[in-house]
Amino acid sequence: MYIENFRRNFCPSEIPVGKSCFSCSANFTYNLVSSTKSLHVKLNKFQHCRDLNYIEGSYKPPCPSILIDDLKCDDHTVKVEVEVQNVGNMDGSDVVMVYWTAPSGISEAPIKQLVAFKRIFVAAGGSKKVGFELNACKNLGIDDFRGYNLLPSGGGNMVIGDDLVSIPVQILFER
Repeated sequence: MYIENFRRNFCPSEIPVGKSCFSCSANFTYNLVSSTKSLHVKLNKFQHCRDLNYIEGSYKPPCPSILIDDLKCDDHTVKVEVEVQNVGNMDGSDVVMVYWTAPSGISEAPIKQLVAFKRIFVAAGGSKKVGFELNACKNLGIDDFRGYNLLPSGGGNMVIGDDLVSIPVQILFER
């Protein structure tokens, strides 16, 4: 009983007890609960498509991007909810990080960019759902070579953690 209480409450990563060695740690896994699959952006007649540089041989959509300053940003959000499960034998906290990778082939786009994070506490053997609501204008834009902040069209990815969960998100412009 004493050893079990010690393991539960004060256990460092490994403790030799008698002839046994107990391994104690919080260990987290992520499972997708729900997410936005596509973002439809309605363009008016005064909004113009902006060009982006693409890597040679990559698909270039008919309307590569839109200037973010020309959009009504309150209408364009991407929601992601993940379940964080502590499969370890010790209570612990974890920082859930959400990254955005822009549509492939854009030469000015970063490999990935951190767009949101939350610290949560999960008891050993337990799970907790955590949600993110990301504004496309604030979180999914890229800067072109002229310094303009643009929302690119095409298929990007929301990535949770170190590529543990990848969620495709399609950005579509419509007239």
